[in-house]
Amino acid sequence: MVIVLTLLIPLLGVGLLLIDASRQRELPFQSRSFWALLLRVLGGVSIVAGVALVLACGVSILQEWATRQEDALGQWLTVFPLALALGVVVILTGWQTFRLKRTWPSDDEDWDDEAVIDRYSPLSLMAEPRVGHLRSGAWAMTLFPLVYVLPILGTFGILLLIIGTIVLSAVVRNRRSFQCQLLWLLAITIRNRLPLGEELRSLSINKGVKLKRRLQQAAKDIEQGDPLWMVLERHGLLPSASVAAIRVSEGGGRLDETLRRLAAQATDRLKVFNVAQIGEVLLQLFVLLTVGSTIVVGVMYYIIPKFKQIFVGFDVKLPRSTQLLIDLSDHVVGVSAVILFWVGLGMLCLIWQALRNLVGWSSLPFPVLMHWFPKRDAPEVLRALAGIAREGASIPARLLWLVERPGRPDLGARYQRIADRMNAGDPLSISLEQEGVVTPLQREAVAAGERGGHLEFVLFSLAETLDQREFRNGAYWAELLKPVAIISCAIATAFVAISMFMPLVKLLNELS
Repeated sequence: MVIVLTLLIPLLGVGLLLIDASRQRELPFQSRSFWALLLRVLGGVSIVAGVALVLACGVSILQEWATRQEDALGQWLTVFPLALALGVVVILTGWQTFRLKRTWPSDDEDWDDEAVIDRYSPLSLMAEPRVGHLRSGAWAMTLFPLVYVLPILGTFGILLLIIGTIVLSAVVRNRRSFQCQLLWLLAITIRNRLPLGEELRSLSINKGVKLKRRLQQAAKDIEQGDPLWMVLERHGLLPSASVAAIRVSEGGGRLDETLRRLAAQATDRLKVFNVAQIGEVLLQLFVLLTVGSTIVVGVMYYIIPKFKQIFVGFDVKLPRSTQLLIDLSDHVVGVSAVILFWVGLGMLCLIWQALRNLVGWSSLPFPVLMHWFPKRDAPEVLRALAGIAREGASIPARLLWLVERPGRPDLGARYQRIADRMNAGDPLSISLEQEGVVTPLQREAVAAGERGGHLEFVLFSLAETLDQREFRNGAYWAELLKPVAIISCAIATAFVAISMFMPLVKLLNELS
């Protein structure tokens, strides 16, 4: 039954994704009610399947516990925990289908009003938090079979991922150096009121073919009158977070200060603990774990069985550690698969952390996943608000400029909700806390800045503090991984060596 359910769940996940997409995009609006009903039906099936999976795992656990089967070690360490977690995810995902807002106008709304049409557009509907929760669970249901591919992927696939991460690190570091150079050029050009198009053409000299073409085209667009933020976004010359900060400041008299701050921030980021070092740590960890696991598994598979046969005829009671080593050797196939699975999963988590630091959180195009972590977006949000406060403009009105956030509809919806709360009368500090961007302590700091007229300083300071904390944490954990890996391998080696040596000492004592 567990096998049937695990085969059914990916199909349910695909169905939820497809039906939800049809529910949002279907026109005319009246036809969306059919897809909403179908989505709830499929959500009910998901709840039933999730409950059945949890019950089936519970029954299997009780049966294994009652029979005390020794060959169930791999299931206890992999199958049961994953199946239980998957069942809970399926139940919560199905429950979300009954909590979604309607995707078509009500009878008291004007169906021809542009504001109503925008409210029920696919972009606005996808940015709703509950839709994000539903799609996150559906993607987890769809992709969970990849977890079972990890043991097949093995160490070779993990090695390729790490090598790719290190290569990508070098490429992105060069890109960040160029972006830092571009920001300083823009800051100096705007401050001294130089012709921006000519400066961009000068920067394109000695660049690569693609980058040179983009800079020259950007210079033409600037000379034709396009806004700076639009040109930078169109040609992908700067990260989206920097473009958002430039957009809210452009048109005012202090754009050069925003550019200077962004350039200084980019310069500082190049100086701190970089992702190339994190990639080196990952590679060292991979080598240690791979070599250590290979040696230990080889010893258990080839040497321990012969070691066991030597002591069977002597009728010597083996030490507990030696007996444990022999038991592990008897289950070496299942145990090695379990070890490989969890090591591979841990390595993928480390690679995800490296990718997050490498590309930058705000530039990752995974809105379904990233809407769960609003505090990660806090530096970008706070810098955008600080730029608006510096200009003395209306914060809710300027925030609406950022609703169309490229690649991050969830963040654009967050800007929209903050603006709506402020228009409803809530102060900025309360709006930020309700969106999960700031903590209660940080909320008090923002409120103090609002009362004292130092909102710009407080917002910029909070953004810088959060960025520096992130960099320090990355450096700390990357350095901590080295001794942890060495100590783990040393403990495993010592366990094998001592477990094999102690019975020899005991046998010699008894023979003497």
